[in-house]
Amino acid sequence: MLRALLLLAVGAASGFHVLPTLRATSSRASSITAIASAGESVKVKALRAELDEAKTELRRAGDGGNAIELINAKEHIDALRDRIELQVGLDYQAAKADDQTEDEGAGADAEEDADEAIVSKVKDAIAKGLKTRGRPLSMSAEPVEGDGIAPALNVLGTTLQCCCADVGGSGIGTGFYRDGHCSTGPMDEGRHTVCIEATAEFLAFSTSVGNDLSTPIPEYNFPGVKPGDRWCLCATRWVQALNAGAAPKLCLLATHEKTLSIVRPEDVETLQAALKKYAVDAEEAERVLNELDAARAKLESMLK
Repeated sequence: MLRALLLLAVGAASGFHVLPTLRATSSRASSITAIASAGESVKVKALRAELDEAKTELRRAGDGGNAIELINAKEHIDALRDRIELQVGLDYQAAKADDQTEDEGAGADAEEDADEAIVSKVKDAIAKGLKTRGRPLSMSAEPVEGDGIAPALNVLGTTLQCCCADVGGSGIGTGFYRDGHCSTGPMDEGRHTVCIEATAEFLAFSTSVGNDLSTPIPEYNFPGVKPGDRWCLCATRWVQALNAGAAPKLCLLATHEKTLSIVRPEDVETLQAALKKYAVDAEEAERVLNELDAARAKLESMLK
């Protein structure tokens, strides 16, 4: 069954498995919204054109039955997806900086005071030793919103928690949109939705299959991932690691519900069981589910 999940996941990563996306209403019109919808930069468009050509080569390799060419074409596509992700992250950060500049007029002082209050609360919490299962709480960040971006819900159906807003102390958030959340949208073809806790074993495996997550690439706003860091991993990459026996632990509450969309409906429960097995927050997730069940039962009794 897990092999079947991997085959489906590889199919999705190759562009042969088209999945529907949910739509969310943007909180305001801004350059960030433009980046998140149709406003792609020239560099991203060029990379996407190259990606389309690579997909054509992949199909040709598949038709020809040449295993080596098929593997090379697949690795080329994976590399292009990574370059697109990094470039979109750069574009998003640039757009965010532009928005902040535009907002320096009326109300800027109030927003700054609010930000300082949040930072102060975080510092107080850290000073008091506030922890989750022995880990310091990640600094909170708001998930990005925009046309086509899926609602911020986790695999339990509750609000998506922050995965990590400050990877390795770099000041850079994880996620396709670098907002600290494993959010996803129409431009996120790799579906970076699984909030993992990286291990040395997983990082070595990832490098061995052509997905080097350890080496920083500053020009692409990529800090590099070290053992212990939380990072939003492609759902298909997590399944790939699972089948290879190198799957990292993960946080269910910070893993986006779209993760479950990479498999057929009849295989969702199998994937859910695998995710739960590797969850560092399994107990907390179970508590959340019990609370939801209790609330549902109470509502049903009131409606009788």
